[in-house]
Amino acid sequence: MLKNKSSLFSVITIGSHSIKMLVAEAINEKDFKVIEKTNYPINLARESFSKGFISVPMVMEVCSILNKLKKLLSEYRISDFDVIATSAIREAKNKLFILDKIMITTGLHVRILTNAEERYLTFKSIRNNYFLLEDFATTSSLFLDLGSGSISVSIYSKNKLTFSQNLNMGALRLYEETCELENENTSYSLLLEEFTSSNIDRIINFGPHKRILRFFIFGNNAHFVSTLCKPEKLYPKLSYVSRESFLKSYEEIKYMSPLEVMKKYNLNEEEIDLFFPSLVLVKGFLDLTISSGIYITDVTLREGLLYNLLEKTFNPDAQKVDYNDILSSARHIAKRFKYDKKHSREIEKFSIEIFDAIKDYHGIGNREKLILQLACILYDTGKFLSYENHYKYSADIIEALDLVGVSENDLKIVSACAKYQGNSTPRENSYVLDKMTEEDKIISAKLIAIIKIADALDRSHKSKIENIEINFSKKEFIITAYSREDTTLEEWMFKKNASFFAEVFGVMPELIIKGLLNYE
Repeated sequence: MLKNKSSLFSVITIGSHSIKMLVAEAINEKDFKVIEKTNYPINLARESFSKGFISVPMVMEVCSILNKLKKLLSEYRISDFDVIATSAIREAKNKLFILDKIMITTGLHVRILTNAEERYLTFKSIRNNYFLLEDFATTSSLFLDLGSGSISVSIYSKNKLTFSQNLNMGALRLYEETCELENENTSYSLLLEEFTSSNIDRIINFGPHKRILRFFIFGNNAHFVSTLCKPEKLYPKLSYVSRESFLKSYEEIKYMSPLEVMKKYNLNEEEIDLFFPSLVLVKGFLDLTISSGIYITDVTLREGLLYNLLEKTFNPDAQKVDYNDILSSARHIAKRFKYDKKHSREIEKFSIEIFDAIKDYHGIGNREKLILQLACILYDTGKFLSYENHYKYSADIIEALDLVGVSENDLKIVSACAKYQGNSTPRENSYVLDKMTEEDKIISAKLIAIIKIADALDRSHKSKIENIEINFSKKEFIITAYSREDTTLEEWMFKKNASFFAEVFGVMPELIIKGLLNYE
């Protein structure tokens, strides 16, 4: 039974080719049923991807559709809803005007998702579909999200996210860039294969593709595989096409004209533009795996948004599973930059202990704890480029990351944590924090102060301190550390970093070193 909370909620997505709405009813604290679906076709991608902006008439059409959907929200008496936009508006140069016009005309606040947030929310939907979890736990799987503007590639290995990357080579974008090649004598499909292969080859450098046993596709253009080959229905939201069947049909259409393909598969002119590019992408990524076939999943970003709303309202602990994916992805990124894994684990452990010990005092929550952990994992990546001034390089690397499930604002906080782990502090040079809201500046300062203390406890990078005990109150903050070795360096750095912690939290940290026998 849901406790004093409305069981109806909704999401509206402004996509590349349509504006869609789902209305759902919570069944329990973990699941829902969709009670209404609404779809209004509108091709924003054509203008956004080819011209770089969306015209005023098109914006007004968006507003008209949103007003209709707002009326539907009112009829259902739904107050818990989310309105988001994806790549078409995200990449439009006039996106700020578009958002302002929508707000003025409809009163709706539209949130633009980053590529990383899109992948995070889509995988939330995948994780909540039981039929995928068995493969997560025992094998390696590649997931390809086939969008019109971009695609995303993610690799799970034994239930851990090991790689995730967005590429601006969606089916429509590929067609727009290569359509003039259709009139060449060479097969258009062959030319598309050559054009995309260099981008796909980049994945080989990061993913353990030869050990990938499952290949899943989803997204707006995944249905073209079902159009090409009749799939086998495995579950209500999962179909399967064998590798042999796909490759046979794929080879047949490679040398057919677009008109022949349109007639054979009953496609319209807009669909044929996306058909070839989508299948070429699927073929390219299938070749990176040893999967026996293609699993076509009918999961959507909208379902992920619904699960997100449900969890925020009724089951916030469920987000910890998603956080594990984010942390796993960050560790694999750090590994590429040859980070000091042992030291990173040490300061992450100490930071978490400090964070938890003062949680009733610092006023921040689980999301900030995740940011803290990400900073501990990534803050030394700049050493891969240069040891001198590596904190600055680390900050630059972090801000440039496309880290699944992490917003641009959160990445700025992680970046600030890396930037100020040297001798400098935000009060001395605040240009990094100047780009943030006042709230994020405060969060950054608190996390920086915590990491500085944690880093001091392993200043030698030799794990000399084996255990700590924390006694924290408004008047004192005492860390008792147990060690078998000389901790002079750690004590010296602790004293240097203590003053900034005191400035932020209003209490001066004190370090007491005891021999390990005292702990035992």
